[in-house]
Amino acid sequence: MALAASQPPYWRSTKADEYRELNLLGKGAYGVVYHVTHTPTMTEYALKKIVVGVNDDGVPQSVLREISSMMALRRLRHKNITLLHDVFHTLENNGCDLHINMVVEKCDWDLYSFLKDIPRDMPDHQCRLIAKQIFEGVDFLHSNNIIHRDLKPQNILINRDQTVKIADFGLSRTYTTQSCFTTVVVTLWYRSPELLLQCSYNTAVDVWAIGCIVSELYQRIPLFPGQTEAQQLSIIFQKMGTPRSSLWPHDAVVERSNYPSYPAQPLERLNPKLPADAVPVISGCLTFATEQRLTAREALRMPFFNQMSKIVGLVHRSVIILRGSDSLNLLQGLVTSDVRKVPPSVGIGAFFLNLKGRIVDDVLISRDNGDILVECSASNRTGLKEMLIKYRMRKNVDIVESHADVLFTTDDVPNSFVDPRCPSLGRRLYGERKSEETSAYHEKRRMLGIAEGCEELGGLLPFHANGDLLNMVSLDKGCYIGQELTARTAHTGVIRRRILPFKCKKPVKGNVMQEDKKVGEVISCGNEHGLALMVLSAFGQPLSVDGSPIVLYKPSWMPDSALKPKGR
Repeated sequence: MALAASQPPYWRSTKADEYRELNLLGKGAYGVVYHVTHTPTMTEYALKKIVVGVNDDGVPQSVLREISSMMALRRLRHKNITLLHDVFHTLENNGCDLHINMVVEKCDWDLYSFLKDIPRDMPDHQCRLIAKQIFEGVDFLHSNNIIHRDLKPQNILINRDQTVKIADFGLSRTYTTQSCFTTVVVTLWYRSPELLLQCSYNTAVDVWAIGCIVSELYQRIPLFPGQTEAQQLSIIFQKMGTPRSSLWPHDAVVERSNYPSYPAQPLERLNPKLPADAVPVISGCLTFATEQRLTAREALRMPFFNQMSKIVGLVHRSVIILRGSDSLNLLQGLVTSDVRKVPPSVGIGAFFLNLKGRIVDDVLISRDNGDILVECSASNRTGLKEMLIKYRMRKNVDIVESHADVLFTTDDVPNSFVDPRCPSLGRRLYGERKSEETSAYHEKRRMLGIAEGCEELGGLLPFHANGDLLNMVSLDKGCYIGQELTARTAHTGVIRRRILPFKCKKPVKGNVMQEDKKVGEVISCGNEHGLALMVLSAFGQPLSVDGSPIVLYKPSWMPDSALKPKGR
């Protein structure tokens, strides 16, 4: 039953002029989405504006459902679910139109646009990271008795740091095992057989949709691109095989005999780009019988995701411990980030600079009960400790070298924190070393465009190291060592060079050449990816290192504007 337009129970009234529209983000069946700024806090959001005529029967069920679901999720919260900030209504068009305004966190892309705009295939680990977050978000929904019912790339949002958020709960429903729902939901390509056959359904419809989406992450084309419901079913059966009569739902609107008996095609043939351990996950999601289909939680336990959970000891990193009431005050005057904003269980990135404003080392700062942990380059730990002692003066701070190892993982293990530079780079924790095989970690960070350590960053300016883009430089904190040049660069905007990632066919080192002109220098390189300090004007040009071609590319977290040379 639709709610009368004059009785909106879920939202509170708020001043519409608190939000300033910046630009249009998109249009949907019921509304328009704008990029807005909340002027009192200058925080950016997405505002979904839904127009309801006051003479209509009432607010559409899908709108009420979305508000209800998001209000419930707002109380529960999950990192992979969009967060509702505010809901309010306004009367416009001389009181003839009721505008329901939903203010949610803004993301950089939806997955559909993200996949369409990327010029090349995503690396395997990036596909796994996105898939894992989708499964985690859906597992959270299902654990709280919510079926999304409309999972598709357009409703999965993604940020530059590769954080995934599930959005658009207009078709979501709470469920019990006895619930009966309407079946005209889910965009056709991601619709499960039970929906197409108009049968009863449950959370398994979301898992089918995820299977389609994960395949699309690798192949960049939909797995089942039907144009009608009948054609959609036919395509599914042609590829996945026609189910046996014994599996045919008793409440289906058509008989099994209406379809030829197609044999199942190997998923590896349908999508040759899938890694071997992805096949059982997708196949398990695309099982015809809903009781045999994987759950989101079961999928997360499969080897496809277990590969991401390995804990690796980073032998090139080390930890200094600061103890005492003045620890944060000492760091505040020495590093480029505002360390007063370090909450428990969260780290921040920063640089130590010399008096000339050049990088001494890059650090990750976190709390451990009353201690402050400063992760730094292992080769520079003694020098950094001496620098801290030099500037300690009479402050109440003890400075000791930790015996704990620096560990890297992609799993949310206890006492770990997300890498503040780029969440796609996994999580940090400190403890006993499990493995010293760091090649995969270094290849991952090079692929993501993250330089690390005094060997790669020493002597550079913070902006050359992308510190302004990787949450490592605060431009509104007080004075610190080396601040003058950093502040002047930020004020003038003169940035002509940055560290950029590149693809290569073999390890290279030395100068980057554009014909016979030096335009950069390699600072780190593996078998397929490297990092170079580059003149920005060389981006997009044919380049080589010692005669071997390389191709620069923009990392996903870097805005397009960062590639434009400034201050010419």
